[in-house]
Amino acid sequence: MNQIQKITQQPKLYIFDFDNTLIRHKPDCMDRVPAIAGQVIHGLTGLDPKEGARVAVASFMETGDGFAPYKNYPNNTYLTMHQQFNDAVNFVRTAHHDNRLPGLVANLSQHAAVCVASHCTQEYLETSMESLGYGMAGHVFGLERLKGFKSDPETRTFHHICDRYEVSLTEAFLVEDSQTNIENAENQGIGGSVLIDNNLGVADFIMGEIQKFKILRFQLRKLDKGAMACLPA
Repeated sequence: MNQIQKITQQPKLYIFDFDNTLIRHKPDCMDRVPAIAGQVIHGLTGLDPKEGARVAVASFMETGDGFAPYKNYPNNTYLTMHQQFNDAVNFVRTAHHDNRLPGLVANLSQHAAVCVASHCTQEYLETSMESLGYGMAGHVFGLERLKGFKSDPETRTFHHICDRYEVSLTEAFLVEDSQTNIENAENQGIGGSVLIDNNLGVADFIMGEIQKFKILRFQLRKLDKGAMACLPA
């Protein structure tokens, strides 16, 4: 690998999660999520609400999607569950959002492709992103945009997103709050990932990535000048 290749290993695509990544939920909000999920499952399947809550929690811990066991149910049951859950919880109304993020994401998008993907409906995700000030029309992936991956979602999702941006999976980077989802992406072969938690906020991460691109641009200019200086007169 030559010198230029060594310093140009920055991602070509950043994939951001939404819930608890671009927005951060209050602890009391998360405490009521299992009960709400259980009521949604009960309403659409007849399963006891407490058992529905247990199923949702177990599924979320395993796959990052509380309603994953219902993907193959008839009459769009899976999508309806997410719609009803989004309407009941409305995370955006109560969550904390760092107002620096829309500008930082826009800045990062000058250096690489940026998209947002989440296990929620397309309408909810688009409306939420717009209300928070993100100008990312066309770069938001809710469940309906991922519908084509429904037959094999856990092993192919990131491949399909990368295909849409014409980058390889090794050139993509996932920004997530779920260790389960990060491990899933790593198993698919994603190039890099970072866990957003109490030790690392998403704004700090993005600022660090922008700084890396600035350093990269400086290094490339320096190399280019050096190459020009070596040319014969």
